[in-house]
Amino acid sequence: MPVTTTCNPNQGAVKLDVGDKQKLRYTIAESAGVQFQLQDHKGVPLLSSAAPPRTRDWPDKQDQIPSEQQVTHPLGMQFGAAGELQWRVELLAEDGSLLQVVKDCRYRNVGAADDHFDALTIFLKRDQ
Repeated sequence: MPVTTTCNPNQGAVKLDVGDKQKLRYTIAESAGVQFQLQDHKGVPLLSSAAPPRTRDWPDKQDQIPSEQQVTHPLGMQFGAAGELQWRVELLAEDGSLLQVVKDCRYRNVGAADDHFDALTIFLKRDQ
């Protein structure tokens, strides 16, 4: 049986106003036997099951804002038989207040080991 996905909401894309210093907050929670890696547009890991933390803001101080107007952050998951993973993406204002929940998805596997992928496309706005 393939991995099932339940989302509320599940936007595939979000507008991020980096000129107004908006950020995305990624949070991932996984059960035992699930491995994952969330990458930035260059393939650099943002979050990984190999090392804490499980929450990260993007862009953060160490992140370089890409020059592109559109980037994608892919999430790869490996389920070793039964397991669950939750991926939540929030759009935050400069002061950290919640503007919008972009994604709140649960991925569940109950059968044989399986791989699953998802992604978020980010449209970057730079002017005020």
